[in-house]
Formats: sequence, C-alpha cells, structure tokens
Amino acid sequence: MTRCAVLTVLVASLWNTASAHEWYPWYCCSGLDCRQLQPGELRRLPTGWLTPHGVVVPFHDPRIKVTPRPHRGVHLCEQPDGSVICLYLPESED
Repeated sequence: MTRCAVLTVLVASLWNTASAHEWYPWYCCSGLDCRQLQPGELRRLPTGWLTPHGVVVPFHDPRIKVTPRPHRGVHLCEQPDGSVICLYLPESED
C-alpha cells in the first residue's frame, strides 16, 4: 500500500471516530470517553443503574442525562478506570 493510501485510510478512520462522538457534550466525552451500550450491559438495581465496570449510578444522580433524538439507546461516558462521567438513558415513553 502506498503512503498516500495509508494516510487516506488513517484520516478516514479518525474522521469516523470523531464524527461518532460529535453529539456528546465535551464535558461528558472529551471526544473519546463515550459509547453506546449493548442491550443487557446496563442493569437496573433497586438503588440505581449498574454499569459494566460495576459502578452504581443512583437514579437521581446529576450524571444521568436523556439521550437526545435522533440518537437511541443507552450511552455511557466513563474514565479508563470505569468511573462514570455521564450516563445517557432513552427518554421515557410514559
């Protein structure tokens, strides 16, 4: 592969990563710390939400946000050590 082709692939992959994070507020994501969770990764406990890293986020915690439309699902923004920055939950349909 030529240098130009390698550079093109690298730039394209970085662009896709950045655009996937563009809707997250900077204070939650810093462009890198958020991802959409798969079904079953977040568990509801009597006291709050249990993240994949074992952190419980209480139900009325200010880190809980509503996933903005048109985005869907549950999104978690966390530090490498698993500490939660923001947790985005879908809007309730009551």
